[in-house]
Amino acid sequence: MTSNAQFTSWPAFLQALQTRFAPSQYDDPTCTLFKLTQKGTIAEYLSKFEDLANRIIRLPPPFLLACFISGLSAEIRREVQAHQPLMLVQAASLARLQEEKLSDLRPPSQPRPPPLPHLQVRSPPLPLLLPSPTRNQSPFVRCLTLDELTSVRLLNLIFGHRVTVLIDGGSTHNFVQPQIVAQLGLPSRKIETPQRVMVGNSQYLECTSLCEVVPVDIQDHSFTLHLYILPISGANVVFGV
Repeated sequence: MTSNAQFTSWPAFLQALQTRFAPSQYDDPTCTLFKLTQKGTIAEYLSKFEDLANRIIRLPPPFLLACFISGLSAEIRREVQAHQPLMLVQAASLARLQEEKLSDLRPPSQPRPPPLPHLQVRSPPLPLLLPSPTRNQSPFVRCLTLDELTSVRLLNLIFGHRVTVLIDGGSTHNFVQPQIVAQLGLPSRKIETPQRVMVGNSQYLECTSLCEVVPVDIQDHSFTLHLYILPISGANVVFGV
């Protein structure tokens, strides 16, 4: 085909290939991609998005990223935008995590088993992940990393209820979402010296309350720890290690 000068460049070859094998010569994948929105799961939406994007030439990555985020459902799009992803793979990963979080928070189709009357500490007990706060504790907490790509995600039990937990090596303290505190009825108290927490996007949040000695079950181990109450995203609880 090149000998008779039908294909003069690689873009020309790709255009000819699309014209030959596309569903219709009047089909416009660019227009369809711009109008694509999430109707089902993230996996289904991502599959349709990639199928269309692979048929379009010379769209810059930032434009594809913005197009993907704009097509997400509202409850997932807000959380993804808050983390300001730089690449499509990061946005897709954050969208999956938010989808799982929303699924965990929805009422179950069957009633949950009653909470355990008492959590026994099994031997050997694990050490506390956070020491008891003192009066002279510094009001600044080191960076809380919420990047799911470098964290370990687990499903654990607090008072017999399942919660989504991220084990984060970049966090110096343990944190819990306010809605989980309200949902489980966890007792809390005000902190004498509020803590300033730097989160993954370099912004600062103020922590003013603390849940002390919260019993947690993790992989056949039961122990207690302190949880600072903070409006985190991406998980119900973050453990610092």
